[in-house]
Amino acid sequence: MMHAPRWKKLMFAASLAVLPACGMEEANSPEAKGLDPLAPTELGQTQAALTTGPASCQDIKNANPAAADGSYVLFHGGDRSKPWAAWCQNMAGTPAEYLSLPSTGPSLNFSQYTAGYNNSGGTNVRTLFTKVRIDPSTLRVSTGDQTFSTSSGYLTHPANAPVTSMSYAAAMNCDFGNPGVGNVDLRGTPFAATPNQFLLVGSYPSGAATYSSDNQVVDLWSRGDCSWMSVQGADHPFNGRSAQLQLQYRPSTPASCQELKTALPAAADGEYVLYVNGDAAKPWAAWCQNMAGTPAEYLSLPSTGPSLNFSQYTAGYNNSGGTNVRTLFTKVRIDPSTLRVSTGDQTFSTSSGLLWHPANHPVTSMSYAAAMNCDFGNPGVGNVDLRGTPFAATPNQFLLVGSYPSGAATYSSNNQVVDLWSRGDCSWMSVQGADHPFNGRDAQLQLQYAPPPASPPAQPTSGSFNYSASNTNSATQNTTPYDVTLTAGQTLSFGTCSVAGASGSGDTFLRLYAPDGSHVAGNDDACGYLSFVGFTATQTGTYRIQAGCYSSGSCNGTVAFTIQ
Repeated sequence: MMHAPRWKKLMFAASLAVLPACGMEEANSPEAKGLDPLAPTELGQTQAALTTGPASCQDIKNANPAAADGSYVLFHGGDRSKPWAAWCQNMAGTPAEYLSLPSTGPSLNFSQYTAGYNNSGGTNVRTLFTKVRIDPSTLRVSTGDQTFSTSSGYLTHPANAPVTSMSYAAAMNCDFGNPGVGNVDLRGTPFAATPNQFLLVGSYPSGAATYSSDNQVVDLWSRGDCSWMSVQGADHPFNGRSAQLQLQYRPSTPASCQELKTALPAAADGEYVLYVNGDAAKPWAAWCQNMAGTPAEYLSLPSTGPSLNFSQYTAGYNNSGGTNVRTLFTKVRIDPSTLRVSTGDQTFSTSSGLLWHPANHPVTSMSYAAAMNCDFGNPGVGNVDLRGTPFAATPNQFLLVGSYPSGAATYSSNNQVVDLWSRGDCSWMSVQGADHPFNGRDAQLQLQYAPPPASPPAQPTSGSFNYSASNTNSATQNTTPYDVTLTAGQTLSFGTCSVAGASGSGDTFLRLYAPDGSHVAGNDDACGYLSFVGFTATQTGTYRIQAGCYSSGSCNGTVAFTIQ
């Protein structure tokens, strides 16, 4: 039987557009603007899981010229997996970084020159440190900086040199009596002392630098005719004479924002790296909210745009002439221990539209991971897109609920993308427990840790996938997606015809979207009712094939592709 001429198809589609049918799109809806409701329109916003942050106090000042002296969180090397509590000094001039030392007291973080008979009857000179000057890029401590220290005692070093203070990380004695003593205590910081950097120097010296098992504590002593224990380069380590104590960053694996706050009381709201159950092999980028009170964790969604990470209640004749209610999410609330997303949390979302749910309930927003419709017109639609995160949606957790329902939850091959639709007398597609998923009603979307491989597998030069679909609005909704990776200049050929292994039944329709989300190619009726597309890539990255059917019809087939 001959297929319908193309002009008849266009006339049919145009007639549908002007029918006073339920679910007709409002003038400002994404569909009315020509945006595909399920297309990856702004995938280019995807970011790395571990992002960068301020590495120095100068970075803080550059971002906020009015920043005053005080406690801030810096990130070693700009890596948000390496936060530390810094004191930024002289922010009105040239900023300087200091490491706050939580362990303080008369015998913690101190250096002492113990007086003896060679010191003309003086008293022990002891200097206590609460902060030490540190280079944030090299992690070297300037032991002679005494900005945040207090000293007691007085003695005269042989040759009548007065001594009133000691440098950090040093112990000194100038007779064979009581030894000089000192202590480095980095507990409560994410740093440790590099091993084997302390030296015993002087005349007839004895002494030791005893490290704790984690290198965060070093106890010092020295005794001799005149000797000291200190880091290399500390010649007579008193009165501000300086050397460099080398620290190293100790990896930490906080599982929650509360753990971060405990370790870094100055931590402000922002993005940090957490680890699932404290497992160093499972990092993820978290937004910590309300750090001044009770911290809460949010998962940032790198894939954002009018048709990514959204939920929509599509208006129809049962909604008293309202307009589609669509809520867009940029972050979702997540429990870091269970990896369950609270779908009703709308802290980081925006909503548009207004309708009245049957029985005159006003609806102004939708919960995450839901699609809803209350007539048999245009379906409710939604999208979950976890690309750019190390998480995926647990399979088979979406349910179709309501009166005379139809719909689907279509997972991508790696479960990071789920496209939703629902249609019925009144029905919705959502996760279990989402009773009428609008206006902040909550349910739990279960995620699983599933990071993409460090090196993506080689893209096959040919392949195929099967699909069966209906009411796809010419491959713009309810489609079967398939991702392929192309290098600029490569040619992708795909279709339900004209490629080895391709086949189809019904009137198929194919579309192709570029890595930046733009629609770059599509075809209907290349071979009778079947479709074929040939496209040469202009960008390097992941392209999405969307397989559907012409208009609101049903079809199925095998889409085969080759890459050359």
